[in-house]
Amino acid sequence: MRRLAAAGMALVAFVVLFAGVVSSVLASASTALLLAFILPVSRAAPASTIPDRLLGWGMAGAVALVAIAVLWPSPSRDSLRAPAIAACRAIAARLRSEVAYLRGADDAPSADEHGQAIARADAAVAALHRTFLATPYRPTSLSTPARTIVRLVDELNWLNAVAQSKAHPVMGSAGRATCDVKEAAAEALERGADLLEALDASPDALRTSLVELRGALDAMEYSATRKLPVEWSQTPELRANEFLMMLDPSFRAQELSFAVMQVARNIDLTAAAERRGWWERVLGRQPEGVGGPLAAAQVRASAYFEPHSVWLQNSVRGAVALGLAVLIANKTGVQHSFWVIFGTLSVLRSNALNTGQNA
Repeated sequence: MRRLAAAGMALVAFVVLFAGVVSSVLASASTALLLAFILPVSRAAPASTIPDRLLGWGMAGAVALVAIAVLWPSPSRDSLRAPAIAACRAIAARLRSEVAYLRGADDAPSADEHGQAIARADAAVAALHRTFLATPYRPTSLSTPARTIVRLVDELNWLNAVAQSKAHPVMGSAGRATCDVKEAAAEALERGADLLEALDASPDALRTSLVELRGALDAMEYSATRKLPVEWSQTPELRANEFLMMLDPSFRAQELSFAVMQVARNIDLTAAAERRGWWERVLGRQPEGVGGPLAAAQVRASAYFEPHSVWLQNSVRGAVALGLAVLIANKTGVQHSFWVIFGTLSVLRSNALNTGQNA
């Protein structure tokens, strides 16, 4: 029985600790989940005590739910939403500044002002990425809005990288069409930021801006392919370079528009998930295009279930330590043996060095 208790403790500890990679909610609750098994396994009792123990856990759970709801309830916060909104607006401002700078209008920004717009966009995207990496656990739960907003981290990084392509001067109808695409992309990003600020608002403005972006993209593609260069250079190498240079701005604008459409699509999904009724949330009905929580959990867990994963190594180390603690506590027969396991649990850290120092 002692070996069975130790093996059970190791198995439960591994499952609970490794499950933290799926969601920050599970990660923050790992200690409470472990206690639900540590106390029974460290205090042997006959089967007749099971109803009393279950009743005790039920009473404690009910009191805890009341305390969470009534005593200083913590407001629901999404640490990624505000940085994502700032990044969308900063990239939109960067695109508008670039278009005005290339067109050279009377109110066009100077080279320094355009450089400042680029720097602000880079800083906003970097701040979003730092927020995502700053917490010890993935800053999201398994809720649908949280999962869709997490997608924006990589997508806005990609979008900002695409926007860093070298700006070309506006030349003819093709150049003007390219600028129209960038202006439409900036409009879509701003409407997406508005929807992120008020997820219960109507998505019509965002969807209208996407239709306009698609129209500008079609017009640019038609303009770029309708009129090819008629004056060719003499050598084949220069001829090819001239042809590619003419198409490069259109290609970059096309790539930019695809990235903006992907960002806008995820923002629309986030708002659609937030607008669900309470009954749809209870039933787990997802907006079209969003996978369910179980599928998301499977993808996250499988990504970390490999020998070089630090999370997997920490889970194995914690499971072995708690299993040995149960075995030692049961074999020594010390009074209040659960303190042996509590002591082990209290010194476990995310790496072996810190665990040894705490021990």
